[in-house]
Amino acid sequence: MRLASLETASGPTVISIAAGPDDAAPLLDGLWQSVDLDEARSALGASVPRIDGLPILDIQLQRGGKGERPLVVVEQQHPSGEVVRTIEGPYSRVADLLERQIARDPRRTAASQPARTPPDYVEDPKGTARRTNRVLAVTGHFSADSLNAYARSIEIR
Repeated sequence: MRLASLETASGPTVISIAAGPDDAAPLLDGLWQSVDLDEARSALGASVPRIDGLPILDIQLQRGGKGERPLVVVEQQHPSGEVVRTIEGPYSRVADLLERQIARDPRRTAASQPARTPPDYVEDPKGTARRTNRVLAVTGHFSADSLNAYARSIEIR
């Protein structure tokens, strides 16, 4: 299921759109928003985690808590025709998404080792800032070595 944002006279509306076979879409629980590259840059306040040179098919964001950047999934087209997904966000949410994607098709889908990205500093109810760990991983129907190489090539600033 894909989510798209439509602008109406009363403001943005999110609708779901079925897209392709079930194995083509990642398992995305919760409210996701499909955005373009400029919107993603603005929402992330940083560079968008993507593999240079591969065309972007879709960018999905899931908003986080106050002071936390969104979880982002960037789908790109590999020259072989396969889809490569770059996932960046809070460690626990990325780990959960990776686990569900690999469990769906463990013989074909692989993931890179999670790589640390710049942390978020969020405020707890007492007003104290705490650091949250963020990671990046690349998934697809390629060897783990290839996916690790792609992950190392991505720089988040």
